Amino acid sequence: MVEGFEDLSKTPQYTLRFRPNESDYIDSTFLWVVLSRMILDDNEDFSERADDQHDYVSVHLLENKHKGGVLHSMKNIIQKNVFTSELTYTFRIQIPKDKVRKIMSLVVAQDSRTKDLYFSMKVLSNVNFILDEAQAYENQYQLEIEQASGGGTPNHDSFYMNPQIYFRARKQNSKRFNCWVSYKVHGFETAVKVFIVKADSASRVQYITNSNQVDDEDAPYYNKS
Repeated sequence: MVEGFEDLSKTPQYTLRFRPNESDYIDSTFLWVVLSRMILDDNEDFSERADDQHDYVSVHLLENKHKGGVLHSMKNIIQKNVFTSELTYTFRIQIPKDKVRKIMSLVVAQDSRTKDLYFSMKVLSNVNFILDEAQAYENQYQLEIEQASGGGTPNHDSFYMNPQIYFRARKQNSKRFNCWVSYKVHGFETAVKVFIVKADSASRVQYITNSNQVDDEDAPYYNKS
């Protein structure tokens, strides 16, 4: 697990899909997640005196719009459970009727990581469901980008100096192609925005316009994350 909730890509995640019967009363659907910490060392101190050593964990339920992929943020959260440092805890989540037939992600997160956390999990519901491990992205690439002075804005004269990566996605079917781009910023505070644009040739993109930008939402610059 990783500490914090800005990025959930490295936390245990499961794909949850309800399959209610015709006779099921789905106006009141609940999900119970029983999470039990596993004690690997008999010398570990779980008393109140060891409060600063607790690994606080929580269980979250999110809408999964990636059809089984890993979720990177908490944006589509349905319910966020309270933290607990208990050895065994039951999380009770009520699922709205309009969410029952959608694919959702069940995420176990760790707020304060002092050591590796080992746990067992049981999931119960009053409606039939299928629970699978979430599938990771099919292709992952990591590139190191050297720090350089960039152009800043999409239409600045020196915009071509910004780090630019070219990639080709082979179209195999008519389904929508999803691309996830993540970045890390080290050092001073900065503002970063990532653009994905259509490149007609293998040359640097000097300007970003409405015609070559893949996502044309006029989103502002965000602080580093």
